[in-house]
Order: sequence, then structure tokens, then C-alpha cells
Amino acid sequence: MMRWVLEEFGRESGEFRSRQELPGLGDDEACALLELENPEQLGDGDLFDVPDAAVETLAHRFGLKTDPAGATYLLGREAG
Repeated sequence: MMRWVLEEFGRESGEFRSRQELPGLGDDEACALLELENPEQLGDGDLFDVPDAAVETLAHRFGLKTDPAGATYLLGREAG
């Protein structure tokens, strides 16, 4: 079974800050958030830059504290 994770890195330093699992996030929804046309573009272990609007959507849905001005967010799919 695959699961989605959101990783946060300092925008200027690039240092890792946090990692959150996103239970219930499906491939189709992830594609929409990442503005990808086809789920086949999603590779296991690949990380994708998350647009700021999608960060807000994920923060609201999963109750996450985010800092889009000071952080870069990457979304990835991994075996779980």
C-alpha cells in the first residue's frame, strides 16, 4: 500500500524541518494538487514541489502548521 508524505525544508537554508504522513490522500487528488495531468507521472520515491495554494489546501485538510513564506514543501509517495 502506498502513502503520501509532505516534507518541509527551510527555504533559504534547505535544511529538513519536518515530515507529515497524509492518510487518505489518493493519487488522483495528489495529481490535482501537483497540477499533473496523469497519475502515471507519479513515481514511487519521487518528490514533487508543492505549489503554495496546494500547501494551504493540505494544511487545512490535515490540520498542519505550515510556513509557505519560509519553507519549501515536497510531496512524495512511498510504500507504507
